[in-house]
Amino acid sequence: MKRRYFSMFEKIKFFCFDTSILIGLIWLMISLPLAIMVIKTVIIEEEMALYHSPSYTEGTDTKVKKQSTKSNPLYNHTILYQVNGKSYEVILANAISDTIKEKVKVKYLAEAPAISTAEDLSMGMIIFHIVFMSAIPCIGFPFFSGIKKLYQNLTVLENGEIALGKFLRSETLSTSKAKHSIMKLYFSFRDKDGNEQETSVETHLTKKLQDEPLKMLVYMPNDAGKSVFLDIVPSFVRKKLEVEFEK
Repeated sequence: MKRRYFSMFEKIKFFCFDTSILIGLIWLMISLPLAIMVIKTVIIEEEMALYHSPSYTEGTDTKVKKQSTKSNPLYNHTILYQVNGKSYEVILANAISDTIKEKVKVKYLAEAPAISTAEDLSMGMIIFHIVFMSAIPCIGFPFFSGIKKLYQNLTVLENGEIALGKFLRSETLSTSKAKHSIMKLYFSFRDKDGNEQETSVETHLTKKLQDEPLKMLVYMPNDAGKSVFLDIVPSFVRKKLEVEFEK
């Protein structure tokens, strides 16, 4: 049969129909530019400059704030320092002591005195910051676990034949989705050559597939076990194939 055509926009809509993938895309769109910006401006441009060509001065520990209420709390110290008669502040974060020091060594950039640190800045720490920021967008990757299955379904929808399936039986699987048990539903149908075939689908949307005696599906002619039921795909795909089936 002739391959069905889905535009790029329709394919994007098809993949975004899965809530998990949509969440993953939103996370990447927010976290990836943010991570790139922080790595470029804060870590590479500022921290690397402080590591390679710092200027030094002494600052005064003016304020301490308890960071946590754990048995071994950490403290943030506010350090006040001056460069060319102007006052600046820098935070010494996560210190293990609340003792206020009289003098604290501060590293700063001569061309931008506000860029500074009161911590010992090593290359290992800079690399750790880069790795840490690079890992943040990766948090969204588990949301894309179902993308392979969606791609397979799209391939079936583009190349498969339409048929009507009759419900046979079901079995409950040990997994769940959205607090609903995932079930494996079995259906029988006749292919385009009139042969009786059997297929199955694993889904938590069981009511959608059991509310009518016959369900429209699309199957691969060379592998009838690969099928997609139209009741659990986006409405624009379902309508497109229903129109084709009625012709």
